[in-house]
Amino acid sequence: SIYGCTDSEALNYDQYATIDDDSCIYTITQDLYLDGIILNNVSLYNDPLEPNVEDVFSDVNIVLVTNDEGDYYIPGNGVNTIGDWELGKGYQVLVGGFNDVDISIEGYPIDASQNPIELQPFLLNNIAYLLDGASSVETVFDGIPVIFVSDDSGHYYIPGSNVNTIDSSGGMKPGKGYQVLISGTESIELVYGEPDDEGLGRNVAIVGSSDYYDVTRTGVSHPIVIDQITGLVSEGDELVAYANGIPIGVAPANPEGASLLVAWKSLYEYGIDTDGYHDGDDIEIRLYSQDIGAELRVVTEFNVDAYGDMPITFGSIHVLDEHAVPAEFGLEQNYPNPFNPATTINVSVATNSHVLLNVYDINGRLISTLADDMYDTGYHSFIWNGIDQSGNKVSAGIYFYSLHTKEMTLTKKMILMK
Repeated sequence: SIYGCTDSEALNYDQYATIDDDSCIYTITQDLYLDGIILNNVSLYNDPLEPNVEDVFSDVNIVLVTNDEGDYYIPGNGVNTIGDWELGKGYQVLVGGFNDVDISIEGYPIDASQNPIELQPFLLNNIAYLLDGASSVETVFDGIPVIFVSDDSGHYYIPGSNVNTIDSSGGMKPGKGYQVLISGTESIELVYGEPDDEGLGRNVAIVGSSDYYDVTRTGVSHPIVIDQITGLVSEGDELVAYANGIPIGVAPANPEGASLLVAWKSLYEYGIDTDGYHDGDDIEIRLYSQDIGAELRVVTEFNVDAYGDMPITFGSIHVLDEHAVPAEFGLEQNYPNPFNPATTINVSVATNSHVLLNVYDINGRLISTLADDMYDTGYHSFIWNGIDQSGNKVSAGIYFYSLHTKEMTLTKKMILMK
């Protein structure tokens, strides 16, 4: 007797075997869905029969494929530094034509428990999900010091802030790639167990969907965790993230607890200047009030001021009883007043304008020019530290500050104390 695989359809068919020993291995086919308008983050749970990335996407109009090591496949330019598909890696894929694509990839079955994934410190790891069924992200990363895990749909697991929209939307899923940032200075090995979808939610709402805003989802996002909202906020209001005057993210406001606001990044780094933030853009938050039917101004206390400065933005916000965009030019009373050694002056700019803000003494002599430039519509703050144009400290007393634009002039009084 010769033991082996006697099924001619199997990959390891043994033509000489006379007794089947249950060792037959068969290929499995995995379906991948590619959204035509975002940078998809995908992965495989099989080992492709034709592993080169060119063969994997041979029937797809591909703009680019990239991984977390800076390798690219750009068929339009004849670039392929990726080569063979690497098990354990997630790949970001941008298709051409703005049409959704479904592809099927035939490959060898793999044992996820025998394919550990190395998570590198100080790197936004883009990893594969190697299981053929959904699992809880909290279970998968149990015992691993995760800062955050995210997918291309704007779902996040941020254990330090008790945020887990990945599990509430169905958990980690086959075909998805996940970006993972860990803490510490040492590499960590991730080994998948068996799929376990117990207790997972089924929230299928699209991140950033709103009745009031049309936000462009790009597949690349930035999480803003707001742990407290004070001021003029009610249930049903919406938080809106802005960059350069364009809404790039929206989420329901939670007056009683934490809110996760996902801001979408432009694909400018890939040569496609979609709506979204650029690294270095100022973070601006507004609140849409359903009761008022307008956006209200928000004051933020975040760990950073600009997108891209840190992997996560977090902090608190306060909603003011005033419109997010000024309806008219205005000059606020300085604060503190009286003051020593410095004071802040707030200016409202109704339209993009040249703004001149001067400080005068009680005799009308020019002491200091705080602003003399073009300013965008919005609220701007200026600080006077009691220094004159020559860099000398001025004496205590009464001073006047005056706002000049082509539309109007406003003047207010302030007191410097010693």
